Amino acid sequence: MSPSAARSARARAYSSIGNVGHGFDVFGLCVDAMFDEVDASLSGGSLSLTMDVASEIRAWLDPLANTAGRAADALLRDCGIDAGASLHVRKGTRSGSGLGSSAASAAAAVVALDALFGLRLPRKRLTLYAAEGERAAAGAAHVDNVAAAIYGGFVIFSPDDPPQVFHVPSPPVRFVLALPEIEVKTSAARAVVPKALDVSDYSRGAARAAITAAALERGDVAGFARAVEGAFQETARASLIPGFNETCAAARRAGALAAFMSGAGPAIAAVVDDPAKEGAVGDAMRAALAAVGVDSATFSAGVGPAAHLVEERA
Repeated sequence: MSPSAARSARARAYSSIGNVGHGFDVFGLCVDAMFDEVDASLSGGSLSLTMDVASEIRAWLDPLANTAGRAADALLRDCGIDAGASLHVRKGTRSGSGLGSSAASAAAAVVALDALFGLRLPRKRLTLYAAEGERAAAGAAHVDNVAAAIYGGFVIFSPDDPPQVFHVPSPPVRFVLALPEIEVKTSAARAVVPKALDVSDYSRGAARAAITAAALERGDVAGFARAVEGAFQETARASLIPGFNETCAAARRAGALAAFMSGAGPAIAAVVDDPAKEGAVGDAMRAALAAVGVDSATFSAGVGPAAHLVEERA
């Protein structure tokens, strides 16, 4: 154990928008709407996990069936650490929301363990460990949401060897997020995504993905909004969210510059350039969902910070 190790550490990681338009599985954008915290402490046994929510899903308390525990296990094994560790997950993000709930837990877990054992690992490695945690939720090590949660801001993360990262820490974009009271299972969302694309669709998507990244880097909110809608996976998944197209249209009529699906849904993100419009946009989105019989909540959100320690005890 490093001499700079701690007896306990608490880390916080924020919600995120995966895919971000045409960046399917590789673009992530951290948003400050919600966050998870993970407490890590030394224990005498093996890796253990508790949660501060009434977990009717008992499997969540099995470390290898929980994204935080799975990510922690990947870090401990790869770093050759056989000391026992206890994790306590404080959920502030809603599971199954399309806002990176599982990624927030995984990111907070690896940041807390990094401090607990004094490892000082680079963010690229922390991202790869957190992505392993996503196997517990999605069956694959997706990096878009965990990279956004680890780095904050907008991130393109390619898990090459070595990984390649494009990071815009603080693009000046704001959102109104609508969170319908429905569940979209990751398996169902994956099942409807086409296995192949026409060359023309691919070319259009590649161009819009590049414009999305360039616009965020230069702080061009209007350019970002023009590029972010109409991705192939969003078109395929729209039927899984009742009133999706109507809600996006209502957001635009109320003053949003664009609206698109957050991750696999059901959350819907509306791009705004004026805080004074956020209330009207939220009202319009809730009304559109209510018109098809779906209750929802809306949140205003800016770009979220990197996962970080909030408490450490030596």
